[in-house]
Amino acid sequence: MLRRRLKRGILRVLGSQAWRMRGISLPSRLQARALDVGCGLGFFVRALRDLGWRAWGMDVSAPELRHATRVTPHLLLGDGHTLPFASHTFDALFFWHVLEHLEDPRKALREAHRLLRPGGVLLMEVPNVASVQARTFGNRWFHLAFDVHFWHFSPTTLRLLMERGGFTHVHVWTEANGVGWVRSLGWGNGWEWLFTLGDILLSCAGVGGVIRALAQKGAPNAGPANN
Repeated sequence: MLRRRLKRGILRVLGSQAWRMRGISLPSRLQARALDVGCGLGFFVRALRDLGWRAWGMDVSAPELRHATRVTPHLLLGDGHTLPFASHTFDALFFWHVLEHLEDPRKALREAHRLLRPGGVLLMEVPNVASVQARTFGNRWFHLAFDVHFWHFSPTTLRLLMERGGFTHVHVWTEANGVGWVRSLGWGNGWEWLFTLGDILLSCAGVGGVIRALAQKGAPNAGPANN
């Protein structure tokens, strides 16, 4: 439920005019083609389709997909390294807490770049290893998750990775993440809101618990990135 609410909030961001002022032309929702890599139970794919997008999802969890496809079509089994679609297929790609799970994030970004149409956008979120949260807890930080996370990113390293992957107009910022505080403390659910309020202030200073990034595949004959 939380994942669905967060992603609906991202749709509102994508629908705003603010990003056009930063040099990114966002796709119209109507009939835009989108892929959610790491779709889980497919809630976001369903939300996109309800808004008029032509959306697909991919995930590595076969059990989750078997459950999800009963109510959400267009979900496929696979990871972010090799995406089984033709080049220039999508207007938007979403990597929501996925990149840190992949053994080769550079390959995943090359695949994302290949699949996007010129002018298409990539939106992602990952834990922020440079956050106050990460520095406070050190090896006890919930998002370290060495058993499932191969990589950790700071705003600087994520920006460089995306730029070297061929993306332009790369915008990186941090957002509040109450879950990381609560889980790192070993507390139960229900306290996330309290820590989210505090992390909002930290995110304004660029050290919030998670990093969010929006970038564009350059249109033909596009000039250099305006960062």
